[in-house]
Amino acid sequence: MHGGAPSSGGADSVPRKRTSSCRWFHVHFRVACDTQWGENLVLIGENDVLGEFEPKSGLWMGCKEEKSLLEDASPPPPSSSSAEASAPASGHDLVWKARISIPAEEACSCSSHYTVGPYRYVVVNHCLERLRGEPSWVRRTFDIPLSLKDGSVVCVCDTWQDPSGEPCVLRSAMFTSVVFRDALRGLRARWTAAGSRPAKVEAAAAGEVKNLVSFRVRNWQLNKGQSVFLLGGSRELGQWEESKALEMTLELGARDDPYGTWRVDVRMPVDQIGGSYKYLVKGEDGKGLLERGKCRRLAGGEMKQNADSGKLFTVHDDGHFRHDQHWKGAGIAVPVFSLRSKASVGCGEFSDLRHLIDFCSASQMSIIQLLPVNDTSVNDNWMDSYPYSSLSAFALHPMYINLSQVAGSGSKAAAPGDSKLRGIGNEIQACREALDLPSMDYEGTVKAKQEICKKLFFLQKDDCYADPSFVEFLDANAFWLAPYATFCALKKVFGHSDHSSWGSMKNASYALVKRMVTSVQDASRDLDPESDFGNLSRDLLELFNPKVGNKAELDFLVPFRELIAYSCFLQFHLSRQFLSVVGYAEERGIALKGDLPIGVDKNSVECWVKRRCFRMEVCAGAPPDYYSMEGQNWGFPTYNWDEMRNDSFSWWKQRLSHMAKYFHAYRIDHILGFFRIWEVPSSNDEEAINDNTLLPGLLGCFQPANAISRSELDSKGIWDIDRLCKPYITAELVEEVFGTLSAPVVDFFLFKRHHYYEFKESFRESNVTFWMDNAKWGENFLAFLSSDAQANAVDMQTTVEKVQKGLRQILQNVVLLRDVNCEDKFHPRFGCLETHSFKALEPWVKEAISEFHEEYFFRRQNDLWKKNAADILPKLVEGSNGMLVCGEDLGLIPPCVPSVMKDLGILGLRIQRMPSDSSQEGEFGDLSNYPYQVVASPSCHDVPTVRAWWEEDYERAKRLWSRDLSKDGESDPPPPECKPFVVKAILDAHLASGACLMIAPLQDWLACCLSGKYNTVEASEERINDPTNSKHYWSFRSHVNVEDLCGDEELVSLVRDMVSSSGRGR
Repeated sequence: MHGGAPSSGGADSVPRKRTSSCRWFHVHFRVACDTQWGENLVLIGENDVLGEFEPKSGLWMGCKEEKSLLEDASPPPPSSSSAEASAPASGHDLVWKARISIPAEEACSCSSHYTVGPYRYVVVNHCLERLRGEPSWVRRTFDIPLSLKDGSVVCVCDTWQDPSGEPCVLRSAMFTSVVFRDALRGLRARWTAAGSRPAKVEAAAAGEVKNLVSFRVRNWQLNKGQSVFLLGGSRELGQWEESKALEMTLELGARDDPYGTWRVDVRMPVDQIGGSYKYLVKGEDGKGLLERGKCRRLAGGEMKQNADSGKLFTVHDDGHFRHDQHWKGAGIAVPVFSLRSKASVGCGEFSDLRHLIDFCSASQMSIIQLLPVNDTSVNDNWMDSYPYSSLSAFALHPMYINLSQVAGSGSKAAAPGDSKLRGIGNEIQACREALDLPSMDYEGTVKAKQEICKKLFFLQKDDCYADPSFVEFLDANAFWLAPYATFCALKKVFGHSDHSSWGSMKNASYALVKRMVTSVQDASRDLDPESDFGNLSRDLLELFNPKVGNKAELDFLVPFRELIAYSCFLQFHLSRQFLSVVGYAEERGIALKGDLPIGVDKNSVECWVKRRCFRMEVCAGAPPDYYSMEGQNWGFPTYNWDEMRNDSFSWWKQRLSHMAKYFHAYRIDHILGFFRIWEVPSSNDEEAINDNTLLPGLLGCFQPANAISRSELDSKGIWDIDRLCKPYITAELVEEVFGTLSAPVVDFFLFKRHHYYEFKESFRESNVTFWMDNAKWGENFLAFLSSDAQANAVDMQTTVEKVQKGLRQILQNVVLLRDVNCEDKFHPRFGCLETHSFKALEPWVKEAISEFHEEYFFRRQNDLWKKNAADILPKLVEGSNGMLVCGEDLGLIPPCVPSVMKDLGILGLRIQRMPSDSSQEGEFGDLSNYPYQVVASPSCHDVPTVRAWWEEDYERAKRLWSRDLSKDGESDPPPPECKPFVVKAILDAHLASGACLMIAPLQDWLACCLSGKYNTVEASEERINDPTNSKHYWSFRSHVNVEDLCGDEELVSLVRDMVSSSGRGR
C-alpha cells in the first residue's frame, strides 16, 4: 500500500510502476465525521502505510460535503410497490476520504482473499497531534476477494465510532462480564457450534452484471436466541417484507471482541446502488424488531462506471444496531465498612456484599458502587478511617477480612476438636458482640482483627507452602506485595510510617527488600530499585517453608521476615474472600464499581518505592467552593507527571490492571486533578509537620498553570510586589477581626511599618503554626494578657480560638501568591477580589488585577489543561482492562473538561443539588436534560443524604419541590420533615432521567420505604463524610442488618417497581 497527501476530494496513494502480470485493487475509504476548522482526519492502522497506529505517520484524508448515507424515508408497508421512488432528499454530511492501491501479488498465494487492517480513524490538529479519535478497541478489518477483476474499486463505507456513545459503554467489562454475560455465552456457543463463516454468495446469472456488497453491523443488546437480519427495498434484500429478510452470520473475533460482528454478503444489481435498507432483530419466536431512525443507503453511486463493468466491491461497516431505547441501569452506593451483618465483626466485610448482591438482584438493580477498599493504615489510629489516603494503592484493608472464613480454611479446621481453633472461635464471637456498636470503632475493630489474624497465621502458616492458590497469588502479586510487606514490617519496627526518617532505609530498593525477605544482600540490583520486585515471589514463598522456618536462629532479620510473611498471609485471604464475592456478583448479574483515589499518602509504600514520581513539597487539595469556603488540603503529594511519562505510566497501568481483578467499573476521584491539580504548599516547620498541620486550601494554586509573570505586572505599572504578596494588615482590619483583643494582638504578634502592620520576625517564618492545634504560642499569648483572662479557663480557651481564627484570616489577606518554583511568577489568590487587601488598592491597580484575575481563571489555562489531560487520561482509559470509566467532575469545572471526557468515553457525575453549570441550569440540575454519558445520583458520600439535606436546608428544598416535584395545582408546601414519599419522589425523578446509570446511597433507598421503618435514626447521623472537616471520622455504619433487606418484601417490591417502571430493570 502507498500513502499520499491530502486533497479536496481524498488522499491518493502513490502508484507503483505497473507490470502486465499484476492485478490492482483501488480501495476508497469513506467516513462521515464532524470536525472543527483546523482539524484533520487521519487513517491509522497496523502497517507502515497506515503508520503503525501512529497519527503522524498515518494516511491523511481529504473532506467535502456529500449527501448523507442516512435518509429520512421510513420503510414502506409491505403492500407498497415502490420503496425508493418516494424517498425525500437526504441531508448532507462532512465526508472524509482516502485512497490506496493494492497489488494482488501482495496477497498470500494460498489465500482466496487479501485482508486489510486492522485500522481506525483519529482527528489531529495542524501539528499532527491527536485531538480525539475512535476508541482503541476499534480495529476494523475487511477481506478483498482475489477473484475480483483487475482494476476493481473497493468502496469502504465506515461509520465513525463515537467514544461517548452507548456502544462504548456496553463494551465495558460491566456488560461483557456481568450484565450480558449469559446472553453472550449462549450467543458464542451457538455460533461457534454452527460456524461463523459468511454464507455462500449467490452467483450472478449469465449476462447479468452484479456487484458484491458486504454488510456489517454490531449489536450489543441481544437477548438469548436472537439474531440479526438485513432488510431493504430491493428484491435481493426482501422488498421490506420481514419474512424475506436475509439472516446474517455472526463473525466471532478474539476474546477482546466479545460481541463479534454480524455480516452478510449480497450481489446487488447496478440499478440498486443508492437503495435503502435497515437491520432487523428476530427472536426465536420469529417476532422482528426493526432498528429505529433513518434508513441507511447503499454507497457507490459516484462509481457507476466501475459498477457497470462489475468492478465494484462495497463494504458497509454500519456501526451498531439502533435500538429504540438506550440501555439504562440503577444501583446502590455504600462503603463496605458501613455494612452491618449478623456475622461481621466491628464493620462491614467483603463477605457481607453477598447479601447486598442478593438484594440488588431481587430489586432489578445492576451495580453496586463502593468507596476505596485499599489499606489506609498510615497512622495506626482512627484517622486511617479516611479511605482516600492509602498506605498502598494495591493492598486491601485488613478490616474487611472475615475471620471465621480464615479460621475455616486451614488444615486444622478439619479437626473440630482442636482447642486452639475453638478458642479463636470464641474470641471472634466475643469481638463480634463487643464491637456491635451504632457506629464503627475503627481502632477497636482493626486491633481485634489483627490480633486474631496473627493467631490464625501461626496456626496455618505451614499450610500455605503447599497451597497452589497461595503460590499463584504470590506469583501474580509479588511486584507490589514484596515492597508492601517489607514496608509494613519496617513500619512496625520503627513505630511509624514516616519513611523519610528511616535513615538508610528511607528509600526502597530491590536489594533492600530482598535483604529483608531472604537475608541475602544483592547490591548489583541497587541500580534498578523497583522493576524487579516481581522476581521475589519464590523468596516470599520460602518464608512459609516449614523445613527452613527455624534455620539461622541467630539471624536478626528472622522477626522481620515473620512480619513480612504475616502481611502476605493477610493479603492472600483478603484477596481470596473478595474474589469469591466478585464471582458471586457476576453470577447474579451485579457489577461492582470501585473508586480510584486521586492520590496516595505521603507516608505510603508508593512514595517509598517511587519517590521521584511524586512532588513531596506540595499537597493536593481543592479550591474553595460552596461546601468549603477555605478550600481543602488533603495532605498527600501530587504527581510528578514528567517522571511517570518517562516509564510510559507503568505504575498507573499496574494499578488499574490490579483493580480490574475486583471491579467491572470504577470512579476516578476528582478527575479534574488530571487536568490540573490544586496544589497547597507543604509546611517546612518541623513542629507543624510532626503535628500533621496542613495549610488551608485557600493558599493553593493550580498546577500546571500559566502564571502571571513579573514582566506582565511591570507592563501595567505594578512594581510593589510585596504589597500584593504579603498580608496587608491595617489598623482597621485588626479592629474588625479581633475587636477588644486588638491591642494585645498587635503588641504580641505585630509591628508597625508605615501605615500598616507586619508580623514580627519570630512569627514571620513559622506562621504555619497558627494552623496547629495546641501550639506553644497560645500559652505565651495568654501569659501576655491580663490576670482576668487567665483566671477563667473557659475564657482562656475561647480567647485562643478567637485569636487563632483571626490570625488565619489576616494571613490569607493577600492578592497574589508566589509560584513555589519561580519567584518571578505569580498566581492570583482564589477569591482575592473580595479581600481587604484588594479593596485597599488604588483604582487603577484594582482594575489591572481584576483583568489578570479574570483572564487567569477563565481563559488563560484552558488549552494547557486540555493538553495535559489529553496526554494523561487516554493512558488510564487504555489501561483500564475493559472497566467502565466514570469521573467525579464536580466543583469548579474548566470549559475543556466535558469535551475531553466525552472524547474518551468517560461517564460524568451529576448531583442535582450541585449543578455543573448553574448559569444554565439554575439552582438545581435539570434531570430531564441529563445526557446519557453520566451517572445521576441524588447524593453521595461527601454531601448529606436526601433526608438530611431536606431537613437541614428546608427553604432550598421547598424550591426544588416547587420547581420539579409538585403536582399541577398543588399549592401546599411539602412537609419540613422528609417523609418517605418525598425521598421516593426525588429518586423516581432521578430514575426517569436520561443518565446511563442512576446510583443512590443505601440510606436514600432505605428512606423510600413508605412505612418509614428505616427512618428511626437521626438523618444527620447517616452522613458518611463532611469535606469541610479535614479530620472527619469516617465511622457511619448502617443500623440495618444487610441480611434482613432481602427478606423485606415491602422494600424489595418497592425498589423493584421503581427500577422496572423507569426502564432500568434487568
